[in-house]
Amino acid sequence: MVSAGLEHRDYSTLVRAARGLDAKVVIGAASRWSRHVFAGDTPPGNVRVERFDYTELRQLYARAAIVVVPLEDVDNQAGVTTILEAMAMGKAVIVTQSLGQTDVVEDRRRPRGTLRPRPPSLARAIADATGAGVEPNGFYVAPKDAGALRAAMTYLLDHPEERARLGRAGRQLAERLFSLDGFAERMSDLVRDTVGAQPDLAISAAP
Repeated sequence: MVSAGLEHRDYSTLVRAARGLDAKVVIGAASRWSRHVFAGDTPPGNVRVERFDYTELRQLYARAAIVVVPLEDVDNQAGVTTILEAMAMGKAVIVTQSLGQTDVVEDRRRPRGTLRPRPPSLARAIADATGAGVEPNGFYVAPKDAGALRAAMTYLLDHPEERARLGRAGRQLAERLFSLDGFAERMSDLVRDTVGAQPDLAISAAP
């Protein structure tokens, strides 16, 4: 399993969930994080923290069975780059359902336990507008819930066919809805609609 990134990550919960699990967990983060992840504790033997460049990180994703994105409960889209990178690599994702991270993971399961009801996702809104359709591509877990995270990791490790299905759906979502061309087109449409609704905002060429 792989996790990556620095911003608002909750690696302490991931470490607690992974302790004693029959799987290797690699955290791709700057080395300074190792002091925070394992502060006051001994790192379990199946977890390691390393620094990777972009090529090495891509290779790490390629070898991973699952990509886990554990987040603090913040109200911004922390983790979205790692999630989309994992989806582009065809990997099933497990993501903390933070206040701000609800837009790109489609979980087939009903919210349970301490999970909040999920608002309609950005991915589904875009898909509905384009007629593309969205299939389940990962799992959400509640913030700070090491037990739920461990259960989700164990389930996907034990069910390779489900991992593969979720990974394919994530890859399709990244290709259809979250490409650079698609992003540029949506931004262009947004600007045109805004200017059209308020002609006084029309942008004129600088002298």
